[in-house]
Amino acid sequence: MIRNEIKEICQLHEILSKRNIKHDFKKDEQDYCELIVEGKSNNPIFIIIQNPSLYQLKSEHLLVFDKIKDKVMYLTVQEALNKIFQAIHPIVTILLENLNSIQIELYPELCPNSVNGFIEAIEYHAFDNMAIERVVPNFVIQPWCDETKKSEFYQHVCDLEVNPDDNFEAFSVGLAGDGNKIGVPSCFFITVADAFHLNQKFTKVGRVISGFEELKRIESVELVDVPNDDGVAFKTPINDEIIETITLDLKDYQVKTCMKYLESSE
Repeated sequence: MIRNEIKEICQLHEILSKRNIKHDFKKDEQDYCELIVEGKSNNPIFIIIQNPSLYQLKSEHLLVFDKIKDKVMYLTVQEALNKIFQAIHPIVTILLENLNSIQIELYPELCPNSVNGFIEAIEYHAFDNMAIERVVPNFVIQPWCDETKKSEFYQHVCDLEVNPDDNFEAFSVGLAGDGNKIGVPSCFFITVADAFHLNQKFTKVGRVISGFEELKRIESVELVDVPNDDGVAFKTPINDEIIETITLDLKDYQVKTCMKYLESSE
């Protein structure tokens, strides 16, 4: 049984383990707990400590040593998680023609093949100078939808990757797909409201971490309904909203070749 005095660091250890994030966890007989998160070349980037004696200073907080910034902090479990994720997760920046931007944090430990495919699409400049085709208020923003109007590159698919603990809350980033078995690495969407009906049907590759006001602006532009045979909600901006380009900060992430295929070849 975990003592209340060390439950926070044990909870952090459990979350990192479930997400396959590399770390080392130690606990001695006196309930001194130490958790080390490793970065490139196995160098520690965070050392996190919890000890009952520390509660004279801070209750329910972890003592976090940020080795990158040479900084000491007292953080909650969620705050510590956010710091760890921001340090190790690849960051995508969507640059719009109006000079505003949206940043996305990717989750390669949860869906590595899908993230690799999305990164490949970005490196291919698949979204450069692309007008955002689909905007559905209180639901989703999606750059493009109809693969029949795209080259063969955009028609490649990969197997669905889902995590039972990850939900499509507002500002989640997912890959389009058939809602069953496949995802499209070159076609992403951003939910602008909770969309839990997408859980387990589409791959969630990350979440928005900045640019919320820009997403709300796009969501509120003047739209026109687009007829379609798929029975999905489809509206498009009357005036083009252009993605100029998308850039990557991979951190220490090593991209691998995405296992994808043309659906018609299966």
